[in-house]
Order: sequence, then C-alpha cells, then structure tokens
Amino acid sequence: HKGNETNKEHTNIMFTATAIGRLVKNPTLEHSPKGTPVCKFRIACDKTRGRDGANYIDVVVWPGAEDDYKHLTQGRQVAVTGNIDHQQWKNNDDAYRERYELIADTVHWLAKPNTDKAPAEPAGAAV
Repeated sequence: HKGNETNKEHTNIMFTATAIGRLVKNPTLEHSPKGTPVCKFRIACDKTRGRDGANYIDVVVWPGAEDDYKHLTQGRQVAVTGNIDHQQWKNNDDAYRERYELIADTVHWLAKPNTDKAPAEPAGAAV
C-alpha cells in the first residue's frame, strides 16, 4: 500500500476457518520479496440461514501456490481451511481501512465450473 502506514500490532488470538465457495475470477500468481510464489483468489460463498446473496472471501495460498494457480479457474468450487488474517492501516486521507484474508493451510479442489457463469462480484468490491 504505497504511502500507507500499516498497523503491525498483533494479538495472540488465532482464528481458523473453513470456507466452501466458487472462484469469482481466475487466480493471480505473485512472488514475495524473497521469491516465494503466492497465489491469490476470491471465492463467493452462499449466505446461510435463508439469506440471499453471497459472502466474498479473499484467499492467499503460500505452499502449493503454483499448483493452485495452474489448476484453478473462475467458477471452480474449492474448500479452503486456514487462518483469518486481519490488516488495518491508515490511508493518505487519514481514514482507517481494513481487510480480512483467509491464509490457506489447505485447498481442496471440488466441482469444476458449471456451464453457468460463476457468481459475479458486486459493483465496487475490492480485491
């Protein structure tokens, strides 16, 4: 985040979550400053308890990043288990911003894409 200050304070609380959803678009492959491959993608998960719509979850994969990048495509269903990472920072306008990511420990490839399109992101959704 160019020009942003990152809050480096962390708590000792660890959150583990499992999410099943479909990729909203094809994953990206980046490399850390040390050259480690990092695969990133967003999944859409149906809301529960009879509520309409979807929750959108950003997923980050370190081990296995290259395999996931090669084999996952928009619409593919996955089951992801990992830790929730919370990041908070102040932008250039002194407004606080925050983001949650699911840092994957495991990614299971499930159903291939349907013939219908994968769930579209709502307008203005940030990755």
